[in-house]
Amino acid sequence: MSGSAKLNAICRAPNARAYHNRQALLEGDPDLLATAGYRGVRRHLLAQNPKAARAYLELARQGPSSTARIYAAYAETMILGFEERLAEQAQRVAEFLRLLDANTPEYASLRAWSTHTLAALARELYIPTAIPEIERHIAGAPWPEDFSANLFQALRGLAWAKALQGDYFNAFRHLKRASDVANTQAWKVFAACDRAQLARSFGEHRWSRVELDEAEQLAASVDWHATLAEERMALLSLAELFADLDTTRSAMYLARYRELGHIRSPLYNPQDSRRDAYGRYYTGVVEIALGNKKRGLTELREARKVFERLSYDFRAASCLVNEFQATGDRALIPAIHEKLRNYPHSSLTRELQSEDLTPRVQLPPMQRRVFEGICQGKSTAEIARALDRSEYTINNHVKMIYKTFDVRSRSALVAEALRRGLIKPP
Repeated sequence: MSGSAKLNAICRAPNARAYHNRQALLEGDPDLLATAGYRGVRRHLLAQNPKAARAYLELARQGPSSTARIYAAYAETMILGFEERLAEQAQRVAEFLRLLDANTPEYASLRAWSTHTLAALARELYIPTAIPEIERHIAGAPWPEDFSANLFQALRGLAWAKALQGDYFNAFRHLKRASDVANTQAWKVFAACDRAQLARSFGEHRWSRVELDEAEQLAASVDWHATLAEERMALLSLAELFADLDTTRSAMYLARYRELGHIRSPLYNPQDSRRDAYGRYYTGVVEIALGNKKRGLTELREARKVFERLSYDFRAASCLVNEFQATGDRALIPAIHEKLRNYPHSSLTRELQSEDLTPRVQLPPMQRRVFEGICQGKSTAEIARALDRSEYTINNHVKMIYKTFDVRSRSALVAEALRRGLIKPP
């Protein structure tokens, strides 16, 4: 039997007994045995059977050559990710990347996937020592064109890891490059949303709005039905960014995301709870902005449970901040401080230290429409006609809006709305 036939025979083993029986086919050829182990890991992860994949991992580790060791190390990182042992996965991926020469095209696909994985984890977990390894491989040998999406995600993850450590200059630089290498319009939308979010996070509201306008223009040209599940989350990012600016648009992007649903690719892991948690977080922010506070808080708290279980501290802090802004419950503040202990230079920490973290302005639907009319320069009579209400009713709403924003005139209201980034600057 040829080596290829032997590999196929052992990789197709349907159960543990058949696997051990067929293992004898490769005795005397440890590297071929290791190759069979690696293929078996991939096959059983695709079949969503991590227990069987671990059995094949032991087989993959038997190869004596450096190539066999590299593939075995990579196989282990895949299993850890499937099991949601993410801190351990990050450590193993970093160790794996240190085995590879970043300046040669050898193992290009493994480098691409692993750099992407480590950058995504560095965005969520506090692992600053991973940043130099990510940068080394991003700047190394050119990435194959087939892996442009992985390079895009690696740059996004690296950008946010930098931002959370206070390096905003390089964060923007990496996000700009991410947009340049993005191979779809949907990814470009995501990059523009990232830049808008980053600009907003340190008070550059006008800059943020410019980036958001670009994201929205790009989004209008995307055939969202043809996108992958990860790309579609750009719609959720748009919904979150518009939550404080235009609830109608925010609701529209959320509805579009829900309408599209998920696409389950062959690599989709139903045990991975992160995508659902991200969706719940974005949905919670939008629902609260729409006035559905109870529903929004439920979504945020469910998302926070997942983030806390995974030690995604900054994400959990973001959930708590939105909960505080919706409820004004200051008992949440100590928990926010605890989640942000490793992020002293982040925007949320800065807001806590400067006491800028205040409950979010929540306007009932009619007041929101009156507020938008004022910001558009409409008179009381014009707003009354547009909303089919009396001027007396509109004036009552205006008084309540003034009270909410702690202002006493239309000009002061518009100035305060501009300061908070709630309206687009002229």
